[in-house]
Parts: sequence; C-alpha cells; structure tokens
Amino acid sequence: MKHADPSQSGKVFHEVRINKDSLLYDILRKELIEVNSSHHQTVCNVGRGLRASALAADGVVEGLELPGRLFVMSVQWHPEGIYRRDHSRKIFEYFIKKAAEYK
Repeated sequence: MKHADPSQSGKVFHEVRINKDSLLYDILRKELIEVNSSHHQTVCNVGRGLRASALAADGVVEGLELPGRLFVMSVQWHPEGIYRRDHSRKIFEYFIKKAAEYK
C-alpha cells in the first residue's frame, strides 16, 4: 500500500477503516473513507491512554484519540487538502464547534 507522496501531488489515496467505538466514527458516521496520503512515518506503538481510531488495510495507524478529553484527536492524512469531501468538512466543523465551547 502506498502511503508516501514524495512529489506532494495530492494524488495518492487509500481507504481507511474507522473504529466504530471512536470519536472519529461519532463525527463521520462511516466505517470506511478514502483519504489522501502523504506521510513517510507511522505510529509504531500507540501511547498510554491513546487509542487507534482508524487503520489502513496494511495496519498503519491513521487516527488516534485520547478518550475522556474535550478534543484530542489526530489523523495521519491531510483533511485540509480534501476539504470538499464530506468527511473532511465534518472533522473541521466538529473542531470549530468544540473550540467555541472551550472556556
């Protein structure tokens, strides 16, 4: 599976499976999405307290979150590069909503 895009073309895509027991799933309401890919490093060991929320078919961790916190979530792809896609917009909309709630 190709994850790197050395030329930064924005044309490398692959599917990601979302864990149904995750904040990411609660936001997207989808188990499978197609994402852009442009990374040369991956998570080897998920840190204490974190959990994987999304995986590529080859097992690469594509999303992490810290349950119990207001909004601690990361994704390995670049939603800003595919902001016209529904799943990218939903991530940004949720982030903005949670930022507005923060006091």
